[in-house]
Amino acid sequence: MKNAKTTQATAAKIAAIQQMKTTGEPCDYKAFLQAATDGTIKDDENPVFLFSCTFTSLLSQIAKGEIDAQQLARFELANRGLDLDGNWIGFAAAKAAYKN
Repeated sequence: MKNAKTTQATAAKIAAIQQMKTTGEPCDYKAFLQAATDGTIKDDENPVFLFSCTFTSLLSQIAKGEIDAQQLARFELANRGLDLDGNWIGFAAAKAAYKN
């Protein structure tokens, strides 16, 4: 059974993703920072901390568009046998899905 904090964290993540999809704007940094402060999203699931352990040189290259972070995320999903929604589809299917 989900507790109130888990339900609240899930709702916060869904709201942020919906905002990004409907407005085309990036997720609200301040909202995720507040969620970290409130403890409504676990740090390891909070995008605010996504790059906290990334070397500065790599972070700089990502920020300048020299490294495609989305493409790397797709490769990692394929390596895990997952589709874009994080559902298991198997390694062969994932590899085929991410060929492009």
